Amino acid sequence: MLTQLTLIHQTFDLTPEGIVNTLNLKNPIFAQSAALGHFGRQCFSWEQLDKVDLLKKTIAKYLVTL
Repeated sequence: MLTQLTLIHQTFDLTPEGIVNTLNLKNPIFAQSAALGHFGRQCFSWEQLDKVDLLKKTIAKYLVTL
């Protein structure tokens, strides 16, 4: 059975190293995030929607098996 938690674990690497790598946290961009805020701007890694297609594919895979 597909649960929200299963979907999250199959899509995102939630280990500390995975979070750091996914969000590119070793290269801070303090000046950009200090000016005009840090929400709703596509230049930040945490604002990207690059996992949407992967989530849809994972959901579709489980829907086909039902």
